[in-house]
Amino acid sequence: MPHSCPHNHNHFDFSEIKNSRMKSQVMWASVSVALTLVLSKIVAWYLTGSVSILSSLTDSFLDFFASVVSFLAVRQAMKPADEQHRYGFGKVEALAALAQSIFIIISVVYVAYEAIQHMQNPQPIEKPMVGVAVMSLSIILTIFLVRFQTRVIKTTQSIAIKADSMHYKADLYLNVSVLVSIMLSSSFDLYWLDGVIGLAVASYILYTSYGIAKHSVNILMDRELSAHMKREVVEIIKKNPAVKGLHELKTRSSGTRDFVQVHVEMDGHISLQKAHEISYEIEKELLKKFPRLHLTIHQDPTGIDEAHVKL
Repeated sequence: MPHSCPHNHNHFDFSEIKNSRMKSQVMWASVSVALTLVLSKIVAWYLTGSVSILSSLTDSFLDFFASVVSFLAVRQAMKPADEQHRYGFGKVEALAALAQSIFIIISVVYVAYEAIQHMQNPQPIEKPMVGVAVMSLSIILTIFLVRFQTRVIKTTQSIAIKADSMHYKADLYLNVSVLVSIMLSSSFDLYWLDGVIGLAVASYILYTSYGIAKHSVNILMDRELSAHMKREVVEIIKKNPAVKGLHELKTRSSGTRDFVQVHVEMDGHISLQKAHEISYEIEKELLKKFPRLHLTIHQDPTGIDEAHVKL
């Protein structure tokens, strides 16, 4: 018999309202920053003819598109569960994160290609101070955005915002490298440096995007929660003296929520009311440790013949 705890779930709903507001704010900030960077880099590329700024501009175009996708995905994921989607829309965030990883890889391929071309055929940069000013603005805006995203991620655990923040962190390195290459190229005629730094940044972006894609696929495929978290869940359940055993533990995650289903073995002679109270106590203890947990308990009398799974 599944059991739910109205008091704890109401508290969770209050937290979700706060989290939803924070997600909306940070995604609006992300879209706004991306659009500002695109417009400023268009001007900078037109005036300087810098290939590194062109690469950064292309990356910002992709960032803007990815941020819009993430914004729409986060809004969809925040919708409450309905009759057709009883587990909610949390997986939309993982889908958006996977899409962002693909966008990041596309940008990496382009940046790497431009970097190699520039290494083979380095060109001087016109009006370097315009490029310095725009890239400095890009760095400042990106730092503020990443710091804002980091605070929101710690509170909401949103994978879509985490993916969004990851590619802005990569952009921060890219923008710094472009700024350094512009300054050194114009001051010391080191035109080849732009390509070397661009290629190094591209390699880093590829590494980080792979991790995001892998995590997103795991969520979409309903991969079990970590072995460490499952052990903690089992330990908390077994601490209740009325629990005689447990089996059929199944776990998964969706968006910011973790789902646990478990069969808990109890004395077969206790009343249904007592079994309900025991389940309530188990859920209270689990929610203390995992406040975002959605728990379903099936109460079994001890000694029944069911297939047990190894924990």
